[in-house]
Amino acid sequence: MLLGNNGKQMEETQLRALRIRMRGNTSHGMSMVYQKLQNCYGDQFVMDIRSSEKGTEVITMFPSVKNWHKEDL
Repeated sequence: MLLGNNGKQMEETQLRALRIRMRGNTSHGMSMVYQKLQNCYGDQFVMDIRSSEKGTEVITMFPSVKNWHKEDL
């Protein structure tokens, strides 16, 4: 899953600080999302942030689920 915007590029120091806060154990923002995904998937998912002159993106990759059916939801 890729979520992005076309805002101003973040500096590398800002990205590093955001990654640290995201992986921290707080109850708001991206940290909360990260913690919930970690509770569900353990180390089987990836969540990262990248930024360029085109904007900033949050990349999230989940493990594939075999034999998934919409009816199971």
